[in-house]
Amino acid sequence: MVTSEIAIGLIPISFVTILIFFITSAMGIYLEVQDLSRTLAREASMGENSSELTLMAHEILPDSSVRIEQLGESVSVTVKAEPSGPLALLDLTLAATTVAALEPGVAR
Repeated sequence: MVTSEIAIGLIPISFVTILIFFITSAMGIYLEVQDLSRTLAREASMGENSSELTLMAHEILPDSSVRIEQLGESVSVTVKAEPSGPLALLDLTLAATTVAALEPGVAR
């Protein structure tokens, strides 16, 4: 009797454990995407070349896509990445956008 109750109780515990794993993994990848977006925006605001920044992004996150736009006195960087491994089953696209003001003296 007690064995069947334990077996039934293990099902939701296993489900919650797997759910926590997926959420934690997605949060970790999102933090990487956000950090990369901030780094690229900072570099772009100092006048770095867009193609060099894209290469830097692909070295850090190989399956990422980067969009860099200059908006008047600022630069906008959007980084998108699709998780690999078990998170690929969820068909997620994690994205982060950072806007930074151009440094004085940077060509517009």
